[in-house]
Amino acid sequence: MELPAHCVATLGSAHTAVNTSPRAGEEDACRLGSARCAVLIARPLARTRCALAGGSRSLSSGPHAVQEESARHRSSKVGCGFGASGAPHRQAGRAASVRGVPADGYLDVNRTNWDSRASVHAQGYGIDGLLADPRHLSSVVTFDLPRLGAIAGLDVVHLQCHIGTDTLSLARLGARVTGVDLSAASLDEARSLAKRAGADIEYVQSDVYAAPNALDGRRFDLVYTGVGAICWLPNIRRWAQTVADLLRPDGRLFIRDGHPVLLSALAMTVGAEHVDRQQQQWITGPGPLTPALELPYFEQPKPLVWNDEYSYAGVDKVAQPRSMEWNHGLGEIVTAVLDAGLELTSLTEHDSVPWDALPGLMVLDEDVKEYRLRDRPERLPATFTLTARRR
Repeated sequence: MELPAHCVATLGSAHTAVNTSPRAGEEDACRLGSARCAVLIARPLARTRCALAGGSRSLSSGPHAVQEESARHRSSKVGCGFGASGAPHRQAGRAASVRGVPADGYLDVNRTNWDSRASVHAQGYGIDGLLADPRHLSSVVTFDLPRLGAIAGLDVVHLQCHIGTDTLSLARLGARVTGVDLSAASLDEARSLAKRAGADIEYVQSDVYAAPNALDGRRFDLVYTGVGAICWLPNIRRWAQTVADLLRPDGRLFIRDGHPVLLSALAMTVGAEHVDRQQQQWITGPGPLTPALELPYFEQPKPLVWNDEYSYAGVDKVAQPRSMEWNHGLGEIVTAVLDAGLELTSLTEHDSVPWDALPGLMVLDEDVKEYRLRDRPERLPATFTLTARRR
């Protein structure tokens, strides 16, 4: 099948860049499939998914600790993100994902969840480093720099900013930054950080979809969204339209987030030999862990509901452990951006992620402070960066 020029067909490479615009009337119709599948034991081990309700997080200095209970495996799920405390990130009380739970009230559920995480996260998140050196940037923004470009003098809105570590980093690059988040407690921590760092940053409480009204119709040169954000939103098309509403003509969108392939994967134990190993001996055989696509890849009407007593940063329990998440396919994201009237300027897939997303399968690359598969990292797209411009 001949694919349109703007259709992303190579989803498995470590760095696949697309710099093109769609032709009028074309539709994204990329499908990936295979008749071959390995037999897996349906025994999910500790997993770290997508986590940040408010935005991106600074990287932990070490791998996440994984503990198991006798009755069930604990999961170190990170909603859509990662932690920065440098201490073991313990998770307990993981409930099975619930499909069929109404999305009504998701804002209240996620808002109270992130309110309860804010003070826990403020124990870490690389805050000491940010306060010790006025030139220091979060690891997330440092990774983004080659694709983010110069932002000095620009009006920037950071959606889902959480406690403001990346927001502060953007301000240190010379931008006039406004942070937006649904959690009042998170914004209290963000304002405290900005004050201690001597940074002039405006913070506004709002969910993403209501941001244009909450910001009184203001427009910006750049909409920035960091790692672990869009999994908390039920409708990716509405997100893209919100971005368009926030941008001035010729304004830019920058988003790096967990790849939907990664967010649909669990670390599973291979339970049977696969016939193709006779020809490709590197295919995982019986016994070891391998990534398995067990969670939804495409956006679903109903959320995945999780109950996590511990978050991915800090050491204390969170008071309200329940949260709701949605995955969004890469084609759905790209199509939503195009349909909102934005021009796609780049799409890059990375084989690394800022958190230990599949415990037992990943190793920390000290050079870039990111995790990737220990064995054959080229088989898993872990994050993506998308940039676009408002016409």
